[in-house]
Amino acid sequence: MSAEVEATVVSAAEVQTAPELEVFIPTGLRPGDAFFVQAPDGSQREVTVPAGKQGGDKMFCSLGPPVVQGTLTAKPIPADPNAPTPGCCDPGGCCNPAPPRVQVDGDGNVSVLRLPYLPEGYCGPCAPFREEDMPPNIPSELEQLGVTEREWADAVERLRKDVNSLRPGFYTAPCCLYTMLSIFTLCLICPWMCAKQKKNIMAWDTAFRAWQAWFNETVLVPKGGFCKSQSLCYVTYGNNGEKQRHFVRWLAVAFQPEAANVLKSQPHLLGDVDNRGCCNGVNESECCMHP
Repeated sequence: MSAEVEATVVSAAEVQTAPELEVFIPTGLRPGDAFFVQAPDGSQREVTVPAGKQGGDKMFCSLGPPVVQGTLTAKPIPADPNAPTPGCCDPGGCCNPAPPRVQVDGDGNVSVLRLPYLPEGYCGPCAPFREEDMPPNIPSELEQLGVTEREWADAVERLRKDVNSLRPGFYTAPCCLYTMLSIFTLCLICPWMCAKQKKNIMAWDTAFRAWQAWFNETVLVPKGGFCKSQSLCYVTYGNNGEKQRHFVRWLAVAFQPEAANVLKSQPHLLGDVDNRGCCNGVNESECCMHP
């Protein structure tokens, strides 16, 4: 299944003389991320964060028409009327504030698919998705978009090898050793531990962003789709008032231009966002997903 592209070519002179607009980059974005700004005429323009810039910085963006203008259109993907209803604790359920796996538009077509993502296991790196979404299986919505089993298997293997392999796991030997050292040194090595964890997390984040750029460019965008990593952290409190953070992580895939535009304008992180920069730790707003 191929996407249809309507394009109009404009002259280079028109682009070179185009006016520029100074804008603020939304918090949490990094070089290569896309977002939308509103031009003085009210139109929405897609902008990419340039190298050397990040969320919170100012940048200038051209308001001239791109060299190629057009709209990607993909064949609508009808939602499965027999799809199971989310359970109480599943995303979209009564006890889980995260959005549902499948978002359906007013015409009954799938606009967004959210694949639950697993960053790491208890004892080491893990598969990035649940068993039903792992090859040789392929989510039916992606298959209807035109993604082949080979393309999905290649993408998942790249994600596992290049991204998930960078997360060591919760209860590995080094993790236990660092915990014991922090106890014996009365937490004096905590700043060093936080800095080490930040280095590992940011390496994972960089690799994850690179994988998304590759998957979009080579597989999804030519077929009319677009993906973006997202996560939600919601907070509850224990009997003694202690803060308890709960994470839901997913890879969102938009199937229609309108849904893709909305997805691009949304932040990577939703809900509670922590910043431990004061102790050399991770500032979650700099990541493309809650680490």
